[in-house]
Amino acid sequence: MKRRRIVLSVVGAAVAVLVMTLVWAYSYDPLVHSLQFANGEFGSYVGTLAGVEARYSFASLGTSPMDEQIWTEPAGVFVVQIETEITNRGFAAVLVEGVGQPRVSYPTSDYRVSFYRNALFPHENGQAFHPFTLPGHSQRMVVVTFHQWCATHAPSEEVSASATIFPSPSSLPVTYSFWGFHHTVDVPLAPFAFKAPSRC
Repeated sequence: MKRRRIVLSVVGAAVAVLVMTLVWAYSYDPLVHSLQFANGEFGSYVGTLAGVEARYSFASLGTSPMDEQIWTEPAGVFVVQIETEITNRGFAAVLVEGVGQPRVSYPTSDYRVSFYRNALFPHENGQAFHPFTLPGHSQRMVVVTFHQWCATHAPSEEVSASATIFPSPSSLPVTYSFWGFHHTVDVPLAPFAFKAPSRC
């Protein structure tokens, strides 16, 4: 009887350890969810399909601790390119499986994700994205490119006496896995916005 109690105690302890380990693995969320302005590299580019960069200025819109880049929308369809870091602040590696489309309230198309290469905008997009292992305490830059239609209004617009401004996407949905558990989290983008023309 005593031996049976010992066996049951050992089995119970092992099950408890296994359950706690699985709970920890399921809740492991090491990807950075906020901009690290001191260390991170972020940026944006807007240009015409012919490769002419749009005009821009910098202003504080009150939604960020840094000034936002305000792009004046070109007429017609134009190119938007965003670079951002996916950062693993944890000690264990994760498998980054996918980068989803940013949430916007205006028409876009031709969404593409690639790995960053050390070149000037708009030539930063290198190898096409594929799932990769991101070790602990490391980061990897990705570049998101899509086409956008000129718009004079958007649901989230801010109207002033001088301009109509609507914000860019603020994050990208990134899917990662750890020990077979899959999660999708929002990875931040540097703040930028669009200045709408009076007509497109």
